[in-house]
Amino acid sequence: MRFLITIIFVLTFLGTFANPKIKLPVKTKNFGTILPNSTHKHTFIIKNEGKTNLIISKVKPGCGCTVANISSKNIKPGEFAKLDIDYKAPEKNSVIRKQIHLHSNDKTNPKATLWIEANIKGNYKASSQIIQLNSVLIGEKKTFSFTITPSRKLPFYPHRLVYSKTTLNLKYTKVDEKNTLSSYKFDVTYDSTIKLPPRRINEKIFIYPNKDNNKEVITINIHGTVNGLINQSIKSFVTSLKQGDKIEKKARLKHLKKESFIISKVMSNNPMVTTEIIKISGHEYDILINMKEGSKKRRENVIILIHTDNPQQKVIRIMGTYLFKPT
Repeated sequence: MRFLITIIFVLTFLGTFANPKIKLPVKTKNFGTILPNSTHKHTFIIKNEGKTNLIISKVKPGCGCTVANISSKNIKPGEFAKLDIDYKAPEKNSVIRKQIHLHSNDKTNPKATLWIEANIKGNYKASSQIIQLNSVLIGEKKTFSFTITPSRKLPFYPHRLVYSKTTLNLKYTKVDEKNTLSSYKFDVTYDSTIKLPPRRINEKIFIYPNKDNNKEVITINIHGTVNGLINQSIKSFVTSLKQGDKIEKKARLKHLKKESFIISKVMSNNPMVTTEIIKISGHEYDILINMKEGSKKRRENVIILIHTDNPQQKVIRIMGTYLFKPT
């Protein structure tokens, strides 16, 4: 019995010894203090200290900010491969620690991990880099402000500004004219008349504070939604019903400024759906949406297109889904 146990132990030991073995001489790269939006490169070494080929099945960076390329995924015993990484720092000041996972056939370490560390710190600090405008009515102009302050005793001046001049009107002033390290205040107006509703607002302002260094840039992100003056009570719906049931949906359209408009036609992409227009007043309508009986599907998707004579909202859309339960 002891002899059998000894043989099993020896075979297990030899089998383990014959496996590939991943070795990472350096597991962490610290880039130190770096600027926002800057890019950095590094090369990690991956060794095989086992007796059979080391197969790297997957290289998986922990975020989209890191791109990794390996020189060989099949590493022979005693040899090594290079893992080249390109890292792009985020727009904001932060301390980062990102992972890169290496999946291999090393049974003792099938998921090895490399690390990237850095302290992202710009020479200048914005009071807010994300501006939320939320809902903006078509024709409305929304204003907002932010300041940029030197954070490393380097004078700030907006040498170059990149933004959409069709939707944004931007002005800036120095807060303290006598102070060389003064902050700058930016006053911005967003003009919603350019984009027809409904539209998502996704604008950016790029501010380059150093005329000799285009790598340093302060990014201001502007988000929100442009909505029309014709308000709709239903934009989308999901309804569950049994086969043979008849459910009517009612969507009310109302002009927020009580201006008259005309609905010329209502179209549906689904032949099982009928619609009816009920005029309440010159600036208010009800759209009745009915699902016909007899659908043999378990799910019916519906797109309702309401055509109006309003130049800012020529087409209003309603999305719907009918889920049929077994009887």
